[in-house]
Amino acid sequence: MNKETDNRTIITRIAEAFLGAFSSIYIVNSDTNEYQWYSINPEFNSLQIEQSGQDFFVNMARDARQVVYEEDQHIFTEDIQKETLTEGREKEFIYRLMIDGKPLYHSMRLIKGGIHGEDNYFILTVRNIDAEHRAMLERKKLEEETKLFNQVAVSLARVYDVIYYVNTETNEYSEFSSSNLLEVLLKPAQGTNFFEKLKGDAQLVVYPQDMEKVLAFLEKDTLMERLKSSALNSVEYRLQMGRQPVYVRLSGMLAGDGVHVILCVENIDEEIRVLNEANEKARKDSLTGVRNKYAYFEEENLLQRHVENGDAPPFGIAVFDLNNLKITNDTQGHAVGDELIIAACGLICDTFKHSPVFRIGGDEFAAILSGQDYENRESLIRTIRETSLAHIKQKAGVVVASGFAQFDPREDHTVADAFKRADEQMYRNKKELKSAASI
Repeated sequence: MNKETDNRTIITRIAEAFLGAFSSIYIVNSDTNEYQWYSINPEFNSLQIEQSGQDFFVNMARDARQVVYEEDQHIFTEDIQKETLTEGREKEFIYRLMIDGKPLYHSMRLIKGGIHGEDNYFILTVRNIDAEHRAMLERKKLEEETKLFNQVAVSLARVYDVIYYVNTETNEYSEFSSSNLLEVLLKPAQGTNFFEKLKGDAQLVVYPQDMEKVLAFLEKDTLMERLKSSALNSVEYRLQMGRQPVYVRLSGMLAGDGVHVILCVENIDEEIRVLNEANEKARKDSLTGVRNKYAYFEEENLLQRHVENGDAPPFGIAVFDLNNLKITNDTQGHAVGDELIIAACGLICDTFKHSPVFRIGGDEFAAILSGQDYENRESLIRTIRETSLAHIKQKAGVVVASGFAQFDPREDHTVADAFKRADEQMYRNKKELKSAASI
């Protein structure tokens, strides 16, 4: 037996040994590029790969265009080159073979490499790794999704104090609390009967005046209908915590599966208080400190709704006007005029101690009388008028014209109707005061 026959016998025995563990193997002569391909796997029969050839690298590039998934063909045209395989270390190439029209992951591994002497063969094993590779990809995907979930959850924890993930079919839920979010991400608090539990908790901690709207929000069927028509629904309410209530917002959104609901509790106490302060500032007259005309219109609209609902208490409107402000501004300056406005406001507030007072113009004020001040309306209006007459006689102090009209549902359709009658009465009193001043 000559040396060439011995080599072929050895190669055949090597191939037979490897074929038990691999789908196929290539044995390549690194000097001549000649190769033999061996396979006992029936799925490779459909590929019609040649059993041997004169140039492994040329034929592999050719065959790749026929049987390798298009996105992976560059591995055989660019990466699997003689220079790469003769570096003397093991290598692995992962690609997809098209078998029966499906891309299946395979691994080609360089087991041995050489170029001179006796050690002049490449042994390249091919193994179907589709199941394990896809499992590995799935694990990586899950790891990435878990990492992303953790990042999202931590980000949400900076906004929300509690996050509930609720199965609306079983009412089972997972609870994530921002106080220990990092600890419970992989093991959240779990429970059942979510909606009943949260309603029970609400009875203990929700501010009584807000209880009705919170319980209404937590009606599961109604909530699901709202979430199907709107991406986000929320309710704002107060919790009883210590001496002062704390404002929170409960927001709900529907998960992508249409079964789970995500409910988030957010502490908005500072936000609400800042907003309330801003609103209060926007509705306050900066000179006198009483409420301004915007606040009056809001109060008038609220009162009008009560009138329309038939539940308005007995009330009346008082209108006031400061006499001689223009003359004072023209002759003594606006600083003195401002002092006159403040003095007039003080007189009105001291007289109508139980009523909201509004500055509705430069020298005009209004008050909405109800309760005690409404009961004493005639004597209080008389006090304002007698004080103004006394100031005229003394030639000192502010002079304030006044008018009053009680709301009469038989005569008035709107609050503005009562205001109009009070304003007309105020102008009649203004003429009377001017007449008194001229005597």
